[in-house]
Amino acid sequence: MTRSAVLATLLLVTLAPAAHSQTSYRSILEAQLTAVGNTVSRNGYRPDSGVFHTDMIVGLLPAGGDIGLEVDLVAGVEYMIVGVCDGDCSDLDLSLSDVAGNELFSDDLEDDAPILSFTAPGSGAHILWVTMYACSVEPCSFGYKVYRR
Repeated sequence: MTRSAVLATLLLVTLAPAAHSQTSYRSILEAQLTAVGNTVSRNGYRPDSGVFHTDMIVGLLPAGGDIGLEVDLVAGVEYMIVGVCDGDCSDLDLSLSDVAGNELFSDDLEDDAPILSFTAPGSGAHILWVTMYACSVEPCSFGYKVYRR
């Protein structure tokens, strides 16, 4: 997938109209990620401001849906990518692959708060896969944030 296609997909996911109130699900995700941020900052992590990283990425997915989003990493840097989802989601997973599709790291536990903690093996674009395995009221909202130390 080209960089333009990933950006277009990200824009659609982030701005997708839904039956959910954008304010309600966004505030839930922001509160969860703020709490996580307070915890990880005590361990020396800070929000990453690399290419394609913003304060928080949010989107909507149906049960069984997934999306690949581009993240830019620097070799040798320690990262933590934290995912959260709304109250209708019970199983959200994250995995990171290189642009060739080789999976590098994953959190596929049956929970709604996946965490990838790793040292980047190489610099440049990588693909973060977000998978919504269980969602009782579709679509479910998700968010993630990239931290580094």
